[in-house]
Amino acid sequence: MTRPIGVTILAILTLVGAIILLVGGSLSLLATAVPGLTSEEVQLIQVLGAGMLVLGVFYLIGGVGLLRLTLWGWWLAVIVSVIAAGANAAQIAVNPGFWWEPAPALALALIILGYLFAVRGHFGRGA
Repeated sequence: MTRPIGVTILAILTLVGAIILLVGGSLSLLATAVPGLTSEEVQLIQVLGAGMLVLGVFYLIGGVGLLRLTLWGWWLAVIVSVIAAGANAAQIAVNPGFWWEPAPALALALIILGYLFAVRGHFGRGA
């Protein structure tokens, strides 16, 4: 089965995001080498860096799954899109005066989610 071009683009962008998260997370773990930071700041940066590494691994796995048209890759992309849409909707609800900041990300997450459902027949069996 041929891979739709939109899935290829989404997979490549996911892999680029994975690289950015993995590099950023790795650099964040080196925060102890920055002079002038308090121990609390170093710990916060390192925790955030570890979180970036975990997200980077999930993005890497998801990107490979999308490229291979696997069912688990489709599900992982759907779950990430739902979480992103929910987080951006919550941000709008908490701070409605600045709805325009998370609105593009919310729209993008919903577009990706809709697209994933439109092409789900290309992913494994029973998607």
